Amino acid sequence: MAAPPFVVAVTGCYPEKPPARTTNGSVDRYKARLVAKGFNQEYGIDYEETFSPVARVTSVRSLLAIAATKRWPLFQMDVKNAFLNGDLSKEVYMTPSPGVSLPSGHVCRLRKTLYGLKQAPRAWFEKFSTTVLSFGFSASQYDSGLFTQHIEAGSIMLLLYVDDMIITGNDSTAIASLKQSLSSTFEMKDLGKLHYFLGLEVLSDTSGTYLCQAKYISVLLSKAGLSDTKVASTPLEHNLHLTPSAGTPLQDPIRYRQLVGSLGYLTVTRPDIT
Repeated sequence: MAAPPFVVAVTGCYPEKPPARTTNGSVDRYKARLVAKGFNQEYGIDYEETFSPVARVTSVRSLLAIAATKRWPLFQMDVKNAFLNGDLSKEVYMTPSPGVSLPSGHVCRLRKTLYGLKQAPRAWFEKFSTTVLSFGFSASQYDSGLFTQHIEAGSIMLLLYVDDMIITGNDSTAIASLKQSLSSTFEMKDLGKLHYFLGLEVLSDTSGTYLCQAKYISVLLSKAGLSDTKVASTPLEHNLHLTPSAGTPLQDPIRYRQLVGSLGYLTVTRPDIT
């Protein structure tokens, strides 16, 4: 259609994406996708609200604790190309990507959200939450990414983090029905029993559920350049007193902040390092 003068055109391109990897770090598959250059969008014209909630880490730990206590099975599913499912509330136009020809002065109007759009994450979450609520689930008042359903046979819990989800409960028939309903609405990938989620390695057996972040730690050590460093039970001297003005300022404070943030996430399974 002819390009409207009141909308900023968003140009599409094909960027390279990091390859999908397995839990041991090997390449599972290579990926690429068409995205929109959302930095060309203007607030109030082709987008407004962009905030999209994700499940809290405390909710992940609580869900795993409940499943372990009640001996519920844990399942994992992944939504393929999640951001392509969102519905647009604003008119958004984009110029065609290289190789696509259109009449002079014409652009493409997006019918669905596209990766790169500022409102894509929010539109996807609204689409998913509306769909799950129509299945009879209720959203948690504490965490918008946690959904529960109570039926005669028992309970089902679903936790969503962007496009990854954990499903657990004590009604296997209802869980299978939920998986089927999700697969009929979205393009899903059933990953079976939960093994790896947000950097957490999960192992369940008859004795309980165990969490570790071995792969996460390995990557963190590599980034810090400490992969071949000798192990020490206590890296600092006993009774060492530190002051804000002592020592030499780091040349790269950003790297230090990244490491501190990474160590903060490591406390999910290693609270002893706090």
